[in-house]
Amino acid sequence: MLDLFEGIDKREDENGTGSNAAWAIALVIIVAMIMGLIHYSGILKQGAEKD
Repeated sequence: MLDLFEGIDKREDENGTGSNAAWAIALVIIVAMIMGLIHYSGILKQGAEKD
């Protein structure tokens, strides 16, 4: 199992900043999509719904 992670460490050293930025942007997009889904689905609405 440890052999699988040796390549990951080498890639991070080569382009760590670009990879971190890409992951940060992807995480922001994913969180925004989840929050939008929760907001528009009405999961968090409390009480009676208005007609």
